[in-house]
Amino acid sequence: MPPKPKPAPPQTPQKIQLADLARYSPADVEDIFGVPSLKRSEGDALVLQFTSTTCITDMIFNGKASLIHVEARAKSGTPIEIQPCLDSFSQKLPADEPAA
Repeated sequence: MPPKPKPAPPQTPQKIQLADLARYSPADVEDIFGVPSLKRSEGDALVLQFTSTTCITDMIFNGKASLIHVEARAKSGTPIEIQPCLDSFSQKLPADEPAA
């Protein structure tokens, strides 16, 4: 009797990469990260703030189109690296996002 094939290891869920954020509109970002904890306009800029269990990230868009700035901080206010903060969010990636 041949041995049973080993099951494939579970795939780690794909997460959005900081470098990829620039190609998404504010509406796309809201689809990915969910409802922002803060959304406001400042002149021609749109600020979306998202809060996870561990951090806060602010994404600033030029009008309603181009991402121009991203920053992340711990809930204490201390600046932290952006990618680990993005990874802490539950994300729903667009269908066209490549698989890992």
